[in-house]
Amino acid sequence: MKITSFPKLLLAIAVIAVVVWSCRKNEVEHRSATSINYYYTYFPLRIGATYIYRIDSQVYNTFKGKYDTSLTYLKEVVDSPFLDNTGTTAYKVFRWYTKDTTLGWSNERVWTEKRTQSEAQRWEENIRYVRLYFPVAANYAWKGNKYNNIDSMTEFNYYYREVHVPFILSGIKYDSTVYVSEVNYLDALENHTEGERYAAKVGLIYREGLDTFNYGNGLYQGSYFFKQTLLQYTP
Repeated sequence: MKITSFPKLLLAIAVIAVVVWSCRKNEVEHRSATSINYYYTYFPLRIGATYIYRIDSQVYNTFKGKYDTSLTYLKEVVDSPFLDNTGTTAYKVFRWYTKDTTLGWSNERVWTEKRTQSEAQRWEENIRYVRLYFPVAANYAWKGNKYNNIDSMTEFNYYYREVHVPFILSGIKYDSTVYVSEVNYLDALENHTEGERYAAKVGLIYREGLDTFNYGNGLYQGSYFFKQTLLQYTP
C-alpha cells in the first residue's frame, strides 16, 4: 500500500509546485505591468484646484497696419466630477476672465477635462483635444486633434520636445516639466507654432502660440501671438 501511494504523492507534490510557480509568475507579471510610471502627475485632477494665468497677446490690426497688444487674466477652477457619455469620470473646469484682478472676474465659461489610461483630454469650447499622452516619453508623438476636424488638412502632430526637465517660470522653480510641441507649420506664406509646458503635480504652467501670414508689402492679416503664464496655483 505504501509503495503504490508513493507515485501519487510525487504527483501531488508536482501539481502543487506547478500551481505555486504559476501564481508567482502571474504575480511577477502583474507587478511588472503595474510598475510602469505613466507620469499622470503632469495632469492632476483635484477638485478645487485653482489656477490664475496672465495672457499677453498681440493681434495684427489691418487698418492701423500694426499689432495691438492686450493683457488679460484667466482663472480656472476644477469643479465636481461626473460620468460622461462613455461612463468615464470627467471634471468640469470653470473659467473666468478679467483685465484687472482687483475688479473681480466675469465672462464665465465651462470646459471639461478627463484622464484615461493613455490620454489627457480637454474639451475647449466643446472641441476635444488630446493634450498629453501616457506614459510620458521623450519624442513620443500623437494626434492632438484626433477627436475633432479642426485643421484636418494639417493635423496637429503633438510630440514631447522636452521631458522631465527643471524649469523656472515667474520666479518659481519647477523640478520636473514636459514641453509639448503641438503645431509646427511653415510655408512661404504662413508660420504657425503652438506649444504647452506642464509641471509635475501642478499641470499646465505655460502656453504659447504664434501664427503669422506674410502676404508681402507688410500685410499680415490674421497674424497673432500669445503667451499664457501661470502666476498662482492653489491645490
